[in-house]
Amino acid sequence: LVRGPSALAPPAGGAALVEVTTAVEMRREVLARWRGVDAVVMAAAVSDWRPSRPAREKLKHGPKGIVLELEPNRDILAGMGRARGTSRRPLLVGFCVETSGLARAARAKLAAKRCDAVVANLVSDGLGTETDRIEIHRPGGAVDGPFEGPKTDLADRILDLTIVPALGPRRVRR
Repeated sequence: LVRGPSALAPPAGGAALVEVTTAVEMRREVLARWRGVDAVVMAAAVSDWRPSRPAREKLKHGPKGIVLELEPNRDILAGMGRARGTSRRPLLVGFCVETSGLARAARAKLAAKRCDAVVANLVSDGLGTETDRIEIHRPGGAVDGPFEGPKTDLADRILDLTIVPALGPRRVRR
């Protein structure tokens, strides 16, 4: 499990935990490990952008405003999709969180990132709550859902519909 800053306790079960702070660190740690696994679930995206010149110290209040220049972060999931080529391993599951146009965005992400499935939801359905409403989009236009409920139940549903069919129930540890 490679994750950014979190107040959540690490999952039980002995998974190796790698904690990172920046998108650059996330990319480095994920890419160092992804080829040795059966499935990659990118459950939360890092920011699309980062400061071009990070401040080393606190930016203090002053008489003028500041100009913040941003540069794009490299897309971790798209890089894995391209590198994987025509191979079906590891299985790649991405997430798509939008404010509108959910189905269109999910289909575009599925193709652009070469995923096996994209779990899609609206910000208004799940951000900051214990519940959510999701759809699971697959190549060829197949869509499972929508499914609504507690996020822990939805996580099980995602595993049951994406990872278990591809790897088999004996290979999936929860």
